[in-house]
Amino acid sequence: EPWRTGQHLADNIRVTKAKMEGGIKTIKIGIDKADRSPYFYGKFLEWGTSKMPAEPFIEPGFNSSKEAAIRAMTDILKNEMRLNV
Repeated sequence: EPWRTGQHLADNIRVTKAKMEGGIKTIKIGIDKADRSPYFYGKFLEWGTSKMPAEPFIEPGFNSSKEAAIRAMTDILKNEMRLNV
């Protein structure tokens, strides 16, 4: 059973290195449509297939926690700037 790793999709969310896109530094977090790892099923849930409707979980999760994440990052940046001034 080479696909049985004991891990979960949540343990394998990808985070890219920061890149400049249109003058803005971006980081991408999530699953990749080209994923061929043991956790490939996440893309089928998120985007659906020709035989299965999508049951998105990443986009709704992101949207429901976006404001809290922005507040947390803002607090961290404020604290870091105070420490380095």
